[in-house]
Amino acid sequence: MLARRGLWIACGVLLASASALAAPPEPGAGTPAPATAAEPADEKPIPVAEVAIRAERAVLWLRSLVPALEAQAKLDRATSELERVASRVWDGLTDTRELLEQGPRVSVVDSAEASWREGRQEISALSDALTAAAEETEKTLDRVRDSRERWRRTADAAHEAEAPETVVTRIGDTQREIDLTREQILRLRERILSLQDKAARLVAVADEVQATLAAYRSGAVERLGAPSGRPLWHERVINADPMAAARRIDTAAELELARARQFAELRAEVLRFQLVVFVLLAGLFRTARSRARLRAKSDPSVLEDLVVLDTPYSAAIVITLLSSLWLHPELPAMVASAAVLALLVPLLRILRRLVPAPLVWLPYTVSGFVVFDRVRDVVAAAPLLEQVALVIEMSAALGLAFWVLRFGRLRARGELAQWARELRLLRVGAAALACIFATALGAAVFGYVQVARFLATTSLGAVYAGMALYAAARTARGLAGFLLGVRPLSKLRVVQRHREIVEQRVQRGLGWLAAATWLFAMLRTFGGADTTSGVLQQVLDTSVSFGTLTLSAGNVLAFAVTVWASFLISRFVRFVLGEEIYPRLALPHGAPYAISSLVHYTILLAGFFLALAGMGLDLNKVTVLGGALGVGIGFGLQTIVNNFVSGLILLFERPVQIGDTVQVADVSGEVRRIGIRSSTIRTTSGAEVIVPNSDLISQRVTNWTLSDRSRRFEIPVGVAYGTRPAEVLALLAEVATKHPEVLDHPGPMPLFVRFGDSAIEFELRAWVVDGDRLPIVKTEVAVALSLALEAAGIEIPFPQREVTVRGEAKG
Repeated sequence: MLARRGLWIACGVLLASASALAAPPEPGAGTPAPATAAEPADEKPIPVAEVAIRAERAVLWLRSLVPALEAQAKLDRATSELERVASRVWDGLTDTRELLEQGPRVSVVDSAEASWREGRQEISALSDALTAAAEETEKTLDRVRDSRERWRRTADAAHEAEAPETVVTRIGDTQREIDLTREQILRLRERILSLQDKAARLVAVADEVQATLAAYRSGAVERLGAPSGRPLWHERVINADPMAAARRIDTAAELELARARQFAELRAEVLRFQLVVFVLLAGLFRTARSRARLRAKSDPSVLEDLVVLDTPYSAAIVITLLSSLWLHPELPAMVASAAVLALLVPLLRILRRLVPAPLVWLPYTVSGFVVFDRVRDVVAAAPLLEQVALVIEMSAALGLAFWVLRFGRLRARGELAQWARELRLLRVGAAALACIFATALGAAVFGYVQVARFLATTSLGAVYAGMALYAAARTARGLAGFLLGVRPLSKLRVVQRHREIVEQRVQRGLGWLAAATWLFAMLRTFGGADTTSGVLQQVLDTSVSFGTLTLSAGNVLAFAVTVWASFLISRFVRFVLGEEIYPRLALPHGAPYAISSLVHYTILLAGFFLALAGMGLDLNKVTVLGGALGVGIGFGLQTIVNNFVSGLILLFERPVQIGDTVQVADVSGEVRRIGIRSSTIRTTSGAEVIVPNSDLISQRVTNWTLSDRSRRFEIPVGVAYGTRPAEVLALLAEVATKHPEVLDHPGPMPLFVRFGDSAIEFELRAWVVDGDRLPIVKTEVAVALSLALEAAGIEIPFPQREVTVRGEAKG
């Protein structure tokens, strides 16, 4: 029930979001106002007879201009938005300066930079809207100037033509209306340009702050080697003012709280959507747990999946929070700390079911260090408190690392012998962490706080991230294993026949995904994500020129990846066709292979052209080059092209199919493969003969199994003169009929052939179901026939010759 309710709630939220996104914009919101009918762009004076009508139209047009421009510019709203953003910018500028004075971590700087980047995007959107309004205002002023000039010429022409006073008055009223409208538009333009200038100044401030933050981040590595504090025994450290430290902590907390509030305002929609995702996941895991418990009674293999499915809410929280950290890599420090702490309880509930009982204490201990590390972040604004906290934290962590080393060595030979490999990895990790913790402890004691902070944060963060990703991967693996055992996935032939392989591939994919996520998190923690991205971009941009052709490493990599992906996609599609589609369809013999081959070549050809496009090559030039090569192919490669076309004919027409027994010239055997250029025939002696496809099309081919696989064999038999032919014919038919592999329709056919020189000759003709079994069946029937003739007393004569010597012998 909860899963269904969660599903309905999710659908409602998604529909509401779609409706909000699809709703039409407010009038003038980012789009030009509807154009009003303006006067014709004609420089000639208006005829006197048309002045009254044209003046009325002009007045209506002029009075619609200012409201239309105001609706487009939405100055009141833009003014309030700009004041709000300006207040936030100036407050953020002060906060950022105070933050940089405290020497923050790189992750905190990244969070501040992300906040400024989002603010700049908001200011840029306002500036773009004001720019569009200013451009439309200038165009409107130009049209008003043109109208003013035309009515001036109309007034001069009216005076020259001695027009009536009413016409002259009408023209003067229209001119005054034009001047009034022009003044209103000029005031509107001045206001728009003033707001635009203010927005431009705010953009400049945001750019300057971002550049300062980027410079601070790039210099973080150089600052690591410099002492950022004093040794613990220094006089100033001992006599530090606790009230000053408390004030700095309070200031930093207010700054982080402001960033968290701003993040919640900007990402409210995304956060609501993730809440819906959590409800859906919780319902899914609850349903999976209920069904897994029922299946576990009859299928014990489900118990492994039930271990992680037994905590549905914890699993949903872990996956939702990890996805939040992935979707928002630049979270404010306070929000990130809250997410990390919220992850602890569900993470421990999952890990205690996955970790061996003697090692259950380890995740709890690591979680305690994570909580202490978050507390240290709170007091990081006070350098002395942070230094003391680092000394305490690293001392305890170093003791834990030594204890894990001793524990792993003792238990590897005892009750955890089956976990020897995992314990070996645990000891290696503990040894590495012990070196890091010892270095961080020494750095904290001697005043190198930034080095100690960096080592402590990254090492504990790596361990905690590994724990969280391991739990998430095992949860996803358990869910995937359960889904493969229920409908509709359990009805797939791929799952029924290759479930172990599918589970292994899913497990491997989840492992690679978790490893990549962990590596990305570590790069970001080290502050090397941007650096790594820049280095990779430089490597990919490296190019080599060959005349007018320029190839870069990125283009070559894109070509190779696209071709490789084409092979993988083709392999997967053919696998699905062979396992799922073909067995459900009544296709002729050989049709599945032909379809799979065509799909394979089509995907590879499409992938090749996509790869060429990925390399940046102009496909029009490739087409011209292909046309030029066609001439050369026609002369130099005509044999290969002939074989290629013959291969296509074999696939479409299917005169020869995989598994057929054929005879081409002096080659006889079974067709094993039909390739793009040649085919492979395996002879009865085991040799594999490569036959060009053109030979299978142009030469005479005997296909013994084109329509069916039944074959006929003949056994000649000779009996001695004096034997009754009717008895022999009946015996031949009886022996052939008794063999189980001899067909009844058409049935065995014994025939009287002729009177031979030494015997009466007969022949037995019979059909077998499978032509591959013909030699064996023929041998068995011949042996049975020999035994039957012997039992019936019928003699099989051998040729005899009488030699008569004439003449007398000479003595």
